[in-house]
Amino acid sequence: MSRASIILLCEADWRTARTGNREVAAELAALLGMSYAYVPEFGLGAPGTEFKAFLGNAILSANPFDDARAIALPQPPATSTGYGWKRRVGAPVGLVTPATYAGVRITIGVAHLASRCDPSGRERQMRAYLAGFPSQGPAIFGGDLNTTTTQLSTRGALIRTAAQMLVNPSRFRQPQRYEPLFERLSE
Repeated sequence: MSRASIILLCEADWRTARTGNREVAAELAALLGMSYAYVPEFGLGAPGTEFKAFLGNAILSANPFDDARAIALPQPPATSTGYGWKRRVGAPVGLVTPATYAGVRITIGVAHLASRCDPSGRERQMRAYLAGFPSQGPAIFGGDLNTTTTQLSTRGALIRTAAQMLVNPSRFRQPQRYEPLFERLSE
C-alpha cells in the first residue's frame, strides 16, 4: 500500500499501445487502494479510425472525492504536429476536485499546459484554469507547466531555444521571470 495521500498524473495513458492498452490511472489507483479521477485531453489513433486511446490528466487520492470536474483550457495557436502520433486530436484540459484530509477540505488540481506555444499562451491557459479553481481555502496544485520560456512551434524556434540553453541555462532552471503564468499563480 502506498503512503502517498495524493498523486497527480499528466499525459497519463489510457489504452495506448505504448502501455499495452492499459488504463494507467485506474490500474495504479486500484493497486494503491486509492480513488481516482481521469480526464482525457487527446485522442490518439490513425486517420479515419475511432479514438480508443487517450492521453490525459489524473488525480489519485487516498481519501475519496465527490466533485471532480474538468476545466477546459484555451487551445494555443496552431503549432507544428508530430512527436510520433499519427493523429492527436483534442484540447488541453485541467482537473480539479476537493477531498477531505484530517477534517480539512482541500482542493486538489492538476493541469498540463502547452509546450509549443509562447509564454503568453501558457499564461492564458493558467488564467482559464484558475478561473475554475476555488480562490479560497487550502489547495494543492501541480502538473506539467512546460515552462520552456520560449515557443517551440517551428524548427527554427527549437534551434533558437537550444542556443539559449547554452548561452543562458539559468533561464530554464528559473523560468519565473520569463513565464507570466507564475504571476497568475501568485495572485
